[in-house]
Amino acid sequence: MSRRWATWLAWSTCALSVVAILVSHGLALIGVGTWYWEDFSHELVLLLFSFIGALIAARQPRNAVGWLLCTFGVEGGFGQLSTEYGKYALFAVPGSLPAGAVVAWLQSWTWAVSFAAMALLLLLFPNGKPLSRRWRPVAWIAAAAAALLAIGMALSPGPIKNRSVFESVPSPFGLSGLPGDLMSPLVGVSFTVLNLSLLAAAISMVVRFRRARGVER
Repeated sequence: MSRRWATWLAWSTCALSVVAILVSHGLALIGVGTWYWEDFSHELVLLLFSFIGALIAARQPRNAVGWLLCTFGVEGGFGQLSTEYGKYALFAVPGSLPAGAVVAWLQSWTWAVSFAAMALLLLLFPNGKPLSRRWRPVAWIAAAAAALLAIGMALSPGPIKNRSVFESVPSPFGLSGLPGDLMSPLVGVSFTVLNLSLLAAAISMVVRFRRARGVER
């Protein structure tokens, strides 16, 4: 990837996060006339992740840390937008926007991406590489567990998961029968494995700090 292309992509993801958060608040204001100030601190963190990630990715495009921060910010903004879109299309002004249930469904599983990004960020910080080859399996396990968690959440039968506001809305892609019954244990196992990988990644960072010298420390 060229430096110019990396710079454009990095700042585009930052802009995408900002737009997603602003549009989500616009939908909230139009729909229920309320600005959710309690979410401000969370969204400020997302914007800081996006901005710092774009800054790093633009200057050091080969360092995965910048791109992981960008991913975290974009997913957070997208999750906020899909939630507010679903609330507006399904409850505030029913039928006013297309595919309300489908967009609301997206937030039920995309948050697994943030979990994977956080595990990889802890594992690769600060130089974008794992501490040694022995730690590489942690990255693969985290990615696989996040993928399985997303699949399990996306295909679980019953109401749309993750946000209680959609508990009365059936999932548009929930499976029935035996495949649907398997989604709950899949979610439980993959979520546990993902949390263990997060713990392992945090341990990796502690070990890295203890071994680091000079500028890296």
